[in-house]
Amino acid sequence: MNPFDASAAEGFPPAVIGSPRRSDFAVLRSAVAEAGLPVKALAPGVDLAADLQSIGCLILAQEALTADLLRQIEEALGRQPVWSELPIVVVAEASMKPAGREIVKRQWQPAQTIFQDRPLRVNEFQGAVQFALAARLRQFQIRDRIAQEEELRRELNHRVKNILATVQSIASMTRRMSPSPDEAFDQFTARLEALGSVHATLHETADHGASFEDLVFEISRPYRGSSGLISTTGTARALKPQSATLLGLCIYELLTNAVKYGALSVPSGRVETALRETEAGAELTWKERDGPPVTPPGRSGYGSRFISVTLGSLFGTPPHVTHGATGFALSVEGPSSELFAAS
Repeated sequence: MNPFDASAAEGFPPAVIGSPRRSDFAVLRSAVAEAGLPVKALAPGVDLAADLQSIGCLILAQEALTADLLRQIEEALGRQPVWSELPIVVVAEASMKPAGREIVKRQWQPAQTIFQDRPLRVNEFQGAVQFALAARLRQFQIRDRIAQEEELRRELNHRVKNILATVQSIASMTRRMSPSPDEAFDQFTARLEALGSVHATLHETADHGASFEDLVFEISRPYRGSSGLISTTGTARALKPQSATLLGLCIYELLTNAVKYGALSVPSGRVETALRETEAGAELTWKERDGPPVTPPGRSGYGSRFISVTLGSLFGTPPHVTHGATGFALSVEGPSSELFAAS
């Protein structure tokens, strides 16, 4: 009768049995399987060092401890990562002396070595294997947490580099295109605040990812309800973090231009913007309505250059811009591989 709850063994890595005698292997395998624990045979010529991270524990009959296997185990243990301490259950003759067992334990450091004597007491053996697999499962969980933390550190480092590069670009272009140091400082500060709003949105939507509507809603917060109406439509798909940052800064520049010169400079004006998925990938549109007539600027400023370069990079083609009696409009369409996070 199985004294263990098989459901408790779900997720355990397999116990690997090495025994040259078929009868012994059958007994050991049956005992492990009866406990509801995963089990398989130690394949001939297996590279233990390569397979170490898939093994829950080794179960070795004393007869399996050949010089070649002992060497392999010692080599594999020497190559263990810091989180690993492979459990090994040795089924030995009761006549195996304590001194010999100590030699094996010292040779196999670091490892959790457990000796089980013949004749085998099945319940005790099953308990030892379950204990070994539970310990190994905890090691794998630690491994996974370490890997996750390393990935998070890499992602954080990547994002910080991108943010610093964006800030450096904003600072450089703002200084070049501002008529005075005071105006440059004010513009730079406002753009940093917009960047902060984008990253606040990314943080608040981290569980599902920020959509285009999330970005527009947050960045247009100071302008909604007082200077005009801003509507957003289109896909609700989550954006890649870097794409969201760049799109958010483009929206900020478009809003700033609309407030100064376009539709949002008058009470009746409104803005309609959308990010839609198309056969070509995705299309971004920005249309200003019921504002004053606009004409192309005499020179290209920071905002227009930033928008053209950034959207050109994200969509693979520069945006199409129109100035006229009906207001400012922008559209750009292209592949969406750089825009959206994986579904």
